[in-house]
This record gives sequence, C-alpha cells and structure tokens, in this order.
Amino acid sequence: EDFHRNDNCFTKASLPLQYIPMYQNITLKSCPVGLVASSNSCECNKEVMNKGISCNVGNYKFTRSGTSWIQISEDHIEVSDSCPYSYCLHDKVPVKKGHERQQCNKQHNREGRLCGRCMKNYSLALSTAKCLPNCPSQYWLLLLFFAFAGIALPFFIKLLNLTVSK
Repeated sequence: EDFHRNDNCFTKASLPLQYIPMYQNITLKSCPVGLVASSNSCECNKEVMNKGISCNVGNYKFTRSGTSWIQISEDHIEVSDSCPYSYCLHDKVPVKKGHERQQCNKQHNREGRLCGRCMKNYSLALSTAKCLPNCPSQYWLLLLFFAFAGIALPFFIKLLNLTVSK
C-alpha cells in the first residue's frame, strides 16, 4: 500500500475509493455589517430594508430617508425609526461607516448618536435645537439680568404697594 503525493493531491493505490483521502480548497468570504451572504455574493439584509433603508452593495453605502437614522459599527448596524425633530436631515442621505454625521442637520451644528449633541466648541441655544458657537459672555449677561430682575421685582411690588384683592 503506497501513498503517493503529487501537487497537494494524495492517492492510495490498493484501498477502495471510499478510503482515499480527498482535499478541497474552500475559501470563506464574509459580508460586511448590514449585508448577508447569498450564493456567491452579498446582498442587503432584509431586516434593514424592512425599516425603509436601501443599500448599494458595490460601494457599501446605506441610504435612509425620512426620520430614520443609521449607525454602522464594526459588528452591527443600528437603525432608529425616528430621529428627533430638526436634529437630522429628512432627505435621502447616503451613509457609510464612520460618516454618520452626514445625517445631522448641519445648519444646527449637531453630531453624535441620533444627532443628539452639539459639535465641539458649540453649545445648545436656549429654546431651540440649534447649537451656537460658545460665547460665555452672553450667558453671563443673561444671568446678571435675571439676578437683577429677581431683586428689583419684589422691591417695586413693595414700593408701589401692590396687593392681591377680590
């Protein structure tokens, strides 16, 4: 019983065919996050598509529209059905991994998960969703105004002798 090796193929001369060791080269390919394997290629994950998101397998971009929001990380994709009003753009937006900020309303200077925080060196303006450049002197003036009003208002009430009556 001789074993012969020839170009990574082993044969055995005297055993029946069922005992001949056979080797097959198998190449395993994985699909990026958000895509699933389908025969010889990757295709869009149906769970992601059911949330109103389309994908382009060729350039690995997901396109969302309306109030949805996408976050693509190393091992999963997050989809939110509604981004807070005026935080996100409501147009069709192509999103690639690491470029989630493209979904945020640039006029409001927002970024982060669900566009929920202000960009660096910006802070939230009072009574709006806009983030404005940091300018601490404005807030000191506002604080001084309310401190003065808090002291002056009771003084004027006492001075004018205002009362509550029926």
